[in-house]
Amino acid sequence: MKKAISSIAALALAGIFSVTALAAAEPTVIDQNSPEPSGKADILTNVEPEFTVSIPGDTNVAFGAEHTDFGKVELVNARLEPGKAIEVSVESNGKLENSADNTKTIAYSLTYSSDMMDVPESLEFSVMLLKAGENFGLTIDIEAQEWEAAAAGQYSGTVDFNIACVDAPEGNGDGSHGDHP
Repeated sequence: MKKAISSIAALALAGIFSVTALAAAEPTVIDQNSPEPSGKADILTNVEPEFTVSIPGDTNVAFGAEHTDFGKVELVNARLEPGKAIEVSVESNGKLENSADNTKTIAYSLTYSSDMMDVPESLEFSVMLLKAGENFGLTIDIEAQEWEAAAAGQYSGTVDFNIACVDAPEGNGDGSHGDHP
C-alpha cells in the first residue's frame, strides 16, 4: 500500500514538473549546419501599476473660523503606465448638519490650491496627479453670516474622495499638470 501511494505521489510530482518544463520556451540550437550562426531570445516581464494617495483626516473647525486648513491630498507613490494619471474627485454637499436637528445647517465650501493653480470655492471638483509627490491643499471656508445664524450644538459633514487611474488629459504625458475644476 505504501509503495502504491509513493508511486502515485511520484507520478503526480513528475506531472507537475513536466508541465512546468513545457511552459518554458524551447531553446534555439545553433550548430555548424545552421543557415545563420546567430539567434535571439526575448526577455519579457510585466510591471503592474500601483499608487498610494493620502487624503486629509477628520478635522475640527473652530467656532467663527472663516478659513480652516483641511490638509492636503498627495500622490505618495505612483507607478503608472505611460499616458495614465490619478484622478482625485472631491465631493461634498456643502453642509454641516446639527446632530440634534439636521434641518439646522452651516453652509461651507472648499478651496483647493497647489503649485499648479488656485481654484475658487467649490463643492465638487477633480484634480489630475501624474507623479509621486504632487499634491493639493484644501481649505474649509465658512462665511461669517453662517456662524452668526448657527444654532448651538454639534455639527458634522462629510467630504468624499474618489480615486481612479484614468487616461491623462491630452498634452499631459510629458509630466505637465492637469488640474481641472
